[in-house]
Amino acid sequence: MRSVKSHERDLGKLLQLGEALYDRLVFEAYPFRRRGFRKREPERHKRMQDLVPINFSNSYQLWYSEAQVLINQLLPSRLGDFNRYYGGESKRKHIDPTTYGIRDYLQNTSIGEYGIYEVAMKRHKIAAVDSMRQQVLIVKSAAKRFNSQLFDIRTLLHADLLGGQLDAAKELARSGYLRAAGVLAGFSLEAHLKDVARSRNIKLKSKPNIADLSNALYSAGLMGAEVLSKTQYLSSLRNKCAHDKEADPTKDDLRDLIAGVERAIKNVST
Repeated sequence: MRSVKSHERDLGKLLQLGEALYDRLVFEAYPFRRRGFRKREPERHKRMQDLVPINFSNSYQLWYSEAQVLINQLLPSRLGDFNRYYGGESKRKHIDPTTYGIRDYLQNTSIGEYGIYEVAMKRHKIAAVDSMRQQVLIVKSAAKRFNSQLFDIRTLLHADLLGGQLDAAKELARSGYLRAAGVLAGFSLEAHLKDVARSRNIKLKSKPNIADLSNALYSAGLMGAEVLSKTQYLSSLRNKCAHDKEADPTKDDLRDLIAGVERAIKNVST
């Protein structure tokens, strides 16, 4: 399974390339603005040169294909609009700025009904620039939707991971591997408390254990005194399982530990 971070990186690159493609198209459509663009916005100009070094057509098709997949996943209601800006209006009787699409620009189709060729070329390039801008804005909307869902996505992934670990701990306990089950359950609790602390920007000591994490969350007001006491008890059970010098854990110990970890994960939320 790919991580949320990898999706974030891919989305950022796609959006950055879309902006560079828009700049390149403007650069091609308005030659008289090139010198001013270089001087006025040198960083933006350099980004365009780095990401779209040759021309708009060479890089656009790959971007369009990847952006389609993204929008279909995150913002399916806008996929039709996104495709329409590429292909132009369907069932069009003639080509004008309102029906012109980026595909027409790639095929060097001009808007011929305006008479003079130079004027026609200018009109069709302006129409392509407008269409590209709208496509970039749709990708931005998809990115915004993704970012607004990140907390829920991370929470779901985190819950799935911990749920799987606790299921494995229960299976180990049923098979009689009580120490291993206790260590795994304790690790799940420690991982959850650490995730809560980090999501709330709580400073932690190096390599904190369950007791350290519980005290930090209690001090930050994220855990009540009763929950703190129960979590400290779970920490003692986990230590009993982890250290051979301690008395052997019992089935009751494991039952208390696993059930307590499940409650703690529900009560102490990110």
